[in-house]
Amino acid sequence: MAEYISVEQAKGISGLRLVLSPGVPGPWSEAAKGIFHVKKIPYIRVRQEIGRPDHALQEWTAQGSAPVAVWSDERPRSTWIEQLYLAERLAPTPPLIPVNIEDRALMVGYCNELCGEHGFGWSKRLLLRRAANFSSALSSRLWTFTGPRSPPSSSRCPTNCVRCLSRSARPTPTPTQ
Repeated sequence: MAEYISVEQAKGISGLRLVLSPGVPGPWSEAAKGIFHVKKIPYIRVRQEIGRPDHALQEWTAQGSAPVAVWSDERPRSTWIEQLYLAERLAPTPPLIPVNIEDRALMVGYCNELCGEHGFGWSKRLLLRRAANFSSALSSRLWTFTGPRSPPSSSRCPTNCVRCLSRSARPTPTPTQ
């Protein structure tokens, strides 16, 4: 089992700290770990306290979800695109972001359709929650990222998923890099 440190411990050290949810294989956390693995960037796992408010994480990162990447004394990065650009800056090789602007725009656009708010992953998570009719305890554990708000509505999710999958089934332009 991987070792985790607390938020309080993480605040006192430098280097890359990656806030993760132990025991929860969240797709965004797995993607962040994969990016830093491919880049061969070592990181320290920081425990997100799930199932209850994580005041220490909220104070440190100005939000309460995982993953969050924090490099030395720089600001926390809590979105997939910020984490990807941080990894690119820390280890330019192998490059994960195309140099050519058209290819980069296409890559970022597709990634956003998969990873971004209202994208495929977001929508499937909401549909899973709706289909499983989670108990309130488990539901609140899975929705801590929403903070004081209610979980988002899942009414548009089937359309979002179909749109994303339909587009991915069409041929894409050949990369120019």
